[in-house]
Amino acid sequence: MQTYKEQTFTSATITVDEEDFIRCIFNGCTLVYSGGLINFDNCIFSEHIRWEFKDAALRTLTLLSKIGMLREDAHQKFINPTEKPS
Repeated sequence: MQTYKEQTFTSATITVDEEDFIRCIFNGCTLVYSGGLINFDNCIFSEHIRWEFKDAALRTLTLLSKIGMLREDAHQKFINPTEKPS
């Protein structure tokens, strides 16, 4: 796991799986999560953060939606437009 400490990320696309973020700032970023280990410790996220869920993480959102643990259409805004849930 790579550690990022006290860094500011602006308008970047960041794959967050297997990463450790400590006191980082995220401004206008796209955060891509596939279901791996992740740590955010005292981080700040701007209003304009976009999450993209893929692979296991996307399948988990789809399952939660189907069993009523998430609004039925909630996972749609997180789907990678080039990928369909399986």
